[in-house]
Amino acid sequence: MSFIQDHVKIPEKTERFFGELMGNLSVTFAESRVSYLMPDVYVTLENEKKLMVGFEETSSYAVLYEDEKTVVISGTAPVSGTEETTTYYFEGSNSMWVYIGTVDPFFPDLHIREYFKRVDRGSGS
Repeated sequence: MSFIQDHVKIPEKTERFFGELMGNLSVTFAESRVSYLMPDVYVTLENEKKLMVGFEETSSYAVLYEDEKTVVISGTAPVSGTEETTTYYFEGSNSMWVYIGTVDPFFPDLHIREYFKRVDRGSGS
């Protein structure tokens, strides 16, 4: 959220919405598969708390490009099921972000980043 607060001019209600939404999505990469887990989350819309139903999806992906700080993949987007290219930017070994901007006329281009941090799942013992 600090990137949004420091670099993006959006209405307060939009910032509140993203504050409630972000930090809930888990992304897990394994060989050529990526899994997304988004729990149900309550967000404020039109001054009311509303349930956004979560999802769990796994799909294949292909690496199109990679260097020491960037990985570009092609795969199926969660929820929409459309083919998308996504660029992940790594800030060290435990933090990455993805730019949330688009040319899709049905989704606003907000010029924001969603950050993810590595979570060790442990061995389960």
